[in-house]
Amino acid sequence: MAPLAPASDRRMRAVGWWLFALALGVYLFTAGGSLTSTDAVVTFDVTENLIDHGSVAMSGNLLGMDAHRGRDGRYYSPFGIVQSLYNVPFDLAGRAVVAATDLRAGKSTTIRKAAVALGQTFVVAVVIWQIFRLSLFVTGDLTAATLAAVTMAFGSLLWPYARFGFNQPLATLTLLAAVIDVVTGVRHHVPWRAARAGVWLGLSLLTRHEMGLAAVPLTLWLAFGDHGTLATRRRELVGFVGVFCAGIAAWLIYNAVRFGNPLDSGFLRDRVPGFWSPILQGLTGLLFSPAASIFLYSPVAIVGVAGLVMLMKRDRSLAVLLASLPVLFLLLYATLGNWIGGRSYGGRYLVVVLPYLGVGWAALLAAQTPRTRRRLAAALIIVGIVVQIPGVFVDYAKVSQAATAAEPGTSAQQQRWSWDSAPLVRNARALTGMLPENMDYVLDRAPSPDVPTLALDDDRGFSQRFSFSLDFWWMYLFYLRVVPRAVLFVVIPVFALWTIASARKLAASLRRANAG
Repeated sequence: MAPLAPASDRRMRAVGWWLFALALGVYLFTAGGSLTSTDAVVTFDVTENLIDHGSVAMSGNLLGMDAHRGRDGRYYSPFGIVQSLYNVPFDLAGRAVVAATDLRAGKSTTIRKAAVALGQTFVVAVVIWQIFRLSLFVTGDLTAATLAAVTMAFGSLLWPYARFGFNQPLATLTLLAAVIDVVTGVRHHVPWRAARAGVWLGLSLLTRHEMGLAAVPLTLWLAFGDHGTLATRRRELVGFVGVFCAGIAAWLIYNAVRFGNPLDSGFLRDRVPGFWSPILQGLTGLLFSPAASIFLYSPVAIVGVAGLVMLMKRDRSLAVLLASLPVLFLLLYATLGNWIGGRSYGGRYLVVVLPYLGVGWAALLAAQTPRTRRRLAAALIIVGIVVQIPGVFVDYAKVSQAATAAEPGTSAQQQRWSWDSAPLVRNARALTGMLPENMDYVLDRAPSPDVPTLALDDDRGFSQRFSFSLDFWWMYLFYLRVVPRAVLFVVIPVFALWTIASARKLAASLRRANAG
């Protein structure tokens, strides 16, 4: 793709900006404002210790495993440090809100956790913008890139995972930024971008350790791709590998400081993932199981695969690079006994591969007539939204815990392969009861449940007392008596107007950019 003219570039940036604004508005409105996963709570705990004590240790044995005891006797998180560092400004913002307003809700940490959870919405909104950028670069088709980004924003697992506090979104963003810098740097003849890609990949490694494996296809593409002279490829390769090695060094030092061994991240000590399990079982589960199928929970993946195959005919080198990443991580996660990722809405591990399937979807759209692409995109967006709504409106962790308590004899194998136990089915079933019930509470047609406004930090059942509530931050504030009912009738129209205005601005920017 040739460099864009300045005026055209400005118009395209406007499209990207309004895509970001649209995604961010919807994500903020539908955010849960709580950290329901153990992983998120652990990274939050490290954030708190960084702020309060300048330490990367956990406050205690939060994972219940003595295997995570470090060389100094304290317990350390097996997760990457970058997520905890990213949380710092949001945690500080939460503290500032409490200090300025004396706001109290739930536990003493509730507001700080809510601020950290909201930080994820910004990450995923940026991911949507980056998907648009890469799709536009690959296809050269502004409309196709825009439709693909909108599909990914609301028709894939990126939407639910903008809410939960897992580190998959940040790992997705940093890896995607590395891929974009490698590809655009090579194709636009900007060698220094390869070095910046090394920075992004280093950050991705320090977010989720396995992201470092992406260095293999990226390095091979830089070394043997059909681009540039040998001298140019050598400079790009040296820049990328050299800077990424600095990230590896930081990872090794971080491991040594915690566990006394540079190669010990603490993750392999964890018995939960179940490493080196039968790969065929994992592949089948991640592709086709009711619990985690990427094609079920992100229908765009089906057409994304088809689009990458189609791209092979036009740009084989680039298509191979983009396809290699989903294949790499699919094979890796298939070796885990816990390939579903614990209490997850769909297969959360594969969130990191969604952007590349989104680019494939853009390539497929670009090959269609305008009328066909509009119809295809509309159909897939609608289907995708229907799949995501149960995961957005209802906190699956609570539904899953309730189901496990009600059916103690149900095995993990049954839950993974039974449609009745599928997260999509469980959440949809829960939503059918919760939606009218919550509407009655909001409209004052029934008295809202009496929920204690304060709870001790060690009250692990506190969140379960909200099992009746839709998983939105503004609903929780209402039930905690922090905001009156009237505020809800302000919040909802404000975000509705934000969504409508962003969508209209996006459409107008797209028309202007296409008009030239």
